[in-house]
Amino acid sequence: MTIKKTEELTLSLICMAGAAYLFGYSYTMPHYTYFSIGPLLFPRIILGAIFVLSTCLAWHNVDFTGRSKPAAPAKPDPAKRQGSILRAGVIILLLVYLVVLPYAGYRAATMVFLFVNMAFLGPRTKKMLGLYAVIAVITTLSMQYLFGTVLKLFLP
Repeated sequence: MTIKKTEELTLSLICMAGAAYLFGYSYTMPHYTYFSIGPLLFPRIILGAIFVLSTCLAWHNVDFTGRSKPAAPAKPDPAKRQGSILRAGVIILLLVYLVVLPYAGYRAATMVFLFVNMAFLGPRTKKMLGLYAVIAVITTLSMQYLFGTVLKLFLP
């Protein structure tokens, strides 16, 4: 048995453990509704999907035949460095979003987060920046409508 990509396997195991813990923890939370479909159903579905997809990723990164070739010495790759910068930037943006969310509220924080994230990851022409702004507004308002009005789950 050999591991193809250690980073992906580690991430998948962390996601599996986190999803399993949060899924179990969701059963200890108070449930104030008198019908089977309550506010915890959607998070449990998402956590189950995260667990299943993380399991698939872990399975994909383990070679059970043991016939994989040892990796050649890695040469410095500028694309890999750029990918690392993009990943770190998205994680930092997400952490800033989580800190700002309680103070700015869902609507303002989410619109800014989506716009900045798209501008960070995509091309930054005037046309695309305008498109990013429109997408951020439509996505935020539609999610607020979906969760607040249709599902009766209130966002911060």
